[in-house]
Amino acid sequence: MNRSRKLVIADLMSVFADSRIPLASLQHLQANADRLIRRKFDDGRGGKCIFGLLSEPFTEQPQIDCRTALIAFYGGDELATHYQPARALVRLWDARPADPVVLERYGSNVAPLSRRLVLRVLRKAIRRRQAGLRSRSGARLISRAGSTAGRRTSEPLSVCS
Repeated sequence: MNRSRKLVIADLMSVFADSRIPLASLQHLQANADRLIRRKFDDGRGGKCIFGLLSEPFTEQPQIDCRTALIAFYGGDELATHYQPARALVRLWDARPADPVVLERYGSNVAPLSRRLVLRVLRKAIRRRQAGLRSRSGARLISRAGSTAGRRTSEPLSVCS
């Protein structure tokens, strides 16, 4: 796997791992992948871009339905480091591999973002998020029920040493 593809995958994982995007939004994108479109946020017939579908279930924050909303989601600064993966992915999804933002981030040896790759990385992100929820929920149960030397502990059990 070349360096460009690895960075694209890492950027997708970074976007999908963002704590402001709930698990329900990831699952919504997966369930509505047939509605994914390119080059527009919304086609007016139910088709939406990646961020449009991701944000459809949002209740606590505005939906991402335009470039300005996407920039606002990432703090309002178009030059912010944490916005750059999303910015480049949108352009790569829109099949613009010669775009200066794409070239700067991924180089010239990158193919347009495929639906297949997006969904493969999305499935992995959903599994990781679900595993994290299960482990945190298990840690809370253990911390409530267990005790160490007669006192309660809120430290989660670790499988790593």
